Amino acid sequence: MQKKKVKVKIPHGIHLRPASELCKLVQQSGAKVTICHDCQEADSCSILQIMSLGLSENAEIEIVVEGASEDETIKKMSEVFEGGGGI
Repeated sequence: MQKKKVKVKIPHGIHLRPASELCKLVQQSGAKVTICHDCQEADSCSILQIMSLGLSENAEIEIVVEGASEDETIKKMSEVFEGGGGI
C-alpha cells in the first residue's frame, strides 16, 4: 500500500470530466485507489463518490493505492490532481 498527499491544482476543481478520467485511469491500472479528503473517503472507481468529495482547487487530499502497479498508479493520479493531467 502506498499513500501520497497532494493538492488539487485543477482550476475548477474536480467536476464530471476529471472524475471520469480518474475512474478510467484506476480501472486500467487494476489497483484499488481511495481518495481521502476531510475525513471522507471515495472509491476512485466511482465518479459519483469522487464528485461527492466536493474537491475544489487547492483542496488537500490523500491518495491511497493498493494492489497492482502501485508506483505507476500513484504517479499518474498525482499528475492528474497536481497538473491537470491534460484535462
